[in-house]
Amino acid sequence: STRSSLAEAIARFDGGKPSYPVVDESGRLQGYCGRAELFEALRALPSLETPISDFMRKDPPVISADQSVIDAAVIMLREEIEMLAVVGSDGGVIGVVSPLDVLRKASAPLSRDSTLAIAQGNVRKQTP
Repeated sequence: STRSSLAEAIARFDGGKPSYPVVDESGRLQGYCGRAELFEALRALPSLETPISDFMRKDPPVISADQSVIDAAVIMLREEIEMLAVVGSDGGVIGVVSPLDVLRKASAPLSRDSTLAIAQGNVRKQTP
């Protein structure tokens, strides 16, 4: 929530999470808090009661559920973020994608149908 404090943000990173979306009470994305944002805030030695809205990344990039995993990878690399919020048509956060999710998808074996479709496509391209 945008009403969370710096102390609460620090606690969210306990356990190894590299980042998280900041949402309002209705679940709509308001910002992004990653390690870079947290460390930048801590450099200024603020009060632990400082609201997250003072140091979160405002207007972070997002991806819709119908976009590809390649789109997600490109956005994360270009924007140098560790998590990408997936938003629904109403703008609400429905999930997140991490670089690890992208790697899992990229390293998963193709299904039999996908392999067959690729093979049939290659046969058609080779025949005159």
